[in-house]
Amino acid sequence: MNSSSSSCPSQQGNASHPLLYLRFPALPSSPTPSLLQLGHQHLSLLLSLLLSLLLLHRLLHRLQQHHLSSPLSRLPGPLLAKSGPFFPLRLIQLRLSQSIAALHAQHGPGSAVVIAPNIVSVSAPEDVRRVYGSHKFRKDWRLGKARFGGTTNVFAELDPSTHTHLLRLTSPSFRPSHLSQTLPTLQRVLSAFCTRVQRDTQQRGSADVWKVYRLLSFDMLGGALMGGGGDWGCVERGEHQVVKDLDAFMLETAIQAIVPTPLYRLLALIPLKSWQFIVNADRRLADYGMSALRAHRELYPTPASAKESGDLLGPLRTSLSPLSGQPLSDREIAGNLATYILAGADTTPAALSFLTWELARRPSIYQKLRAELERAARERGMQDGEEWEWEFELLKELPYLSAVIREGLRCYPPTVMPMTRVVPPEGMRLSAAASAAARGRGRGKAGDGREEGVVLEGGTLVCATPWVTQRDPGVFPEPEVFRPERWLEARGEEKRRMDEAWMPFGIGVRACQGKLYVPRSFPPSPASFTPPEGQIVDSTLCSSSVRHRLAEMELYLTLATVVSRFELHVHARTTEESMRVVEMVTLGPRAHKCEIVFNPKPMELSL
Repeated sequence: MNSSSSSCPSQQGNASHPLLYLRFPALPSSPTPSLLQLGHQHLSLLLSLLLSLLLLHRLLHRLQQHHLSSPLSRLPGPLLAKSGPFFPLRLIQLRLSQSIAALHAQHGPGSAVVIAPNIVSVSAPEDVRRVYGSHKFRKDWRLGKARFGGTTNVFAELDPSTHTHLLRLTSPSFRPSHLSQTLPTLQRVLSAFCTRVQRDTQQRGSADVWKVYRLLSFDMLGGALMGGGGDWGCVERGEHQVVKDLDAFMLETAIQAIVPTPLYRLLALIPLKSWQFIVNADRRLADYGMSALRAHRELYPTPASAKESGDLLGPLRTSLSPLSGQPLSDREIAGNLATYILAGADTTPAALSFLTWELARRPSIYQKLRAELERAARERGMQDGEEWEWEFELLKELPYLSAVIREGLRCYPPTVMPMTRVVPPEGMRLSAAASAAARGRGRGKAGDGREEGVVLEGGTLVCATPWVTQRDPGVFPEPEVFRPERWLEARGEEKRRMDEAWMPFGIGVRACQGKLYVPRSFPPSPASFTPPEGQIVDSTLCSSSVRHRLAEMELYLTLATVVSRFELHVHARTTEESMRVVEMVTLGPRAHKCEIVFNPKPMELSL
């Protein structure tokens, strides 16, 4: 049959029927072809049509259910969200939180929006506090998949009482007295990092900090958490198997969150080598912890010696439950060690990469920060040419450094994925701001009882994301602008609202144990940032109240070391487009690299 005899109508003759433009395969000439006569091609077409009808039926059912019976019908949200595809589509596009932020911007301050058939994103501060402020709103079961070797840990545990028990046993490792013992390890790794980025710049013209900061974080975490058992040398070698295993585990966890558990157990039996590498990643990561634990026991056989080990594994070994008086089991220790590696391996490097990029492309901010560091070193008696290792106790008192870090975490929060919580059986009445936003779209009228507040039914999933709260123009004017000075200038109610909206590492009872606690206001210091004439800097903080955390130490020490030793420039291959934010498990640049030129520049300390 030639092309002129095709039965497909012309486009001009069917302008109102675009579906008729599709060219379906020509059917056999027999008026009633059998299934065998149709052949493989036509059978595929038939199955595709049946599947399309099934999906259409499911979509219409969801829409009918939502608009006729669901309490969520009173909340704003796009049709794609209420029918299902919005969440997975934006997830695949690597811009879920940014899309959620656009919805909140569309529907006003404090709005609550539907982002999936049973998921609501909230933005009002009072709603965020209620959701994350207690164990009443439990973690979604999907977040409990991040287990290592089948053992629970502080992140994956869903039961509130068990989580509290684990938290009491593991928190001693993050006390200031224990964290301070890890400083020699962190300084040693930082020295290797400086050598690496200088060598990369000399040999290749730049250093890819997106890669090298990640290697640095693995070495810092491994050394601080596991002592000699975590001496991986990632920065010097450029790679380590633990990095590949963690990437495989992230993929494994994502698959488990999507695929029903019975089906996943069947899929896990597929004997493909590459697939087995993924499904067994959690066991390999737990094995790192077990190996480190065995090595630690050989070096420090007694509880007394373990406490003096200078790493965070010692306190994990010796901490006793206040309820049972028993320590953590070996498998629990190994699982929690792997959890800390998972939590810090990508989050802190993401923050450092974007911070370094901002400093390299904003010379005025870089110069202010460097001047503050030079004053601090000079007042501590440091001389020109002297090798200097920063003391964390000094760095956390520097107001401009704190402001730079805090602004970096505001603009580029490492943890952007919505952490869903389950509304308790009694339901949740949304704030006045969220209810007003719902009424603003015509879903409620005065006198119909709806002005009292929208109530979410028990079992509904609710979440918030820092990309929404930390870029609210009502709290942070010009939210897209990287401006550290905003943290030095704010006071009173403005400052309180900024503090309340800032949650880069989570908030509430399930927040990251290693998270950053930078000053809520900035203390005076002889080496402090000198504000412009007429500008007042809030200095009400009692610095002793600042809790030390591993992420805090890593950020302060790394940024101070980089700025005090190098002049930074953005390489021509790194552009605003290549650094456009994409959302994986953590935040990252679109190009998956950030090339910075590191030119050695000693501090100028002579007056």
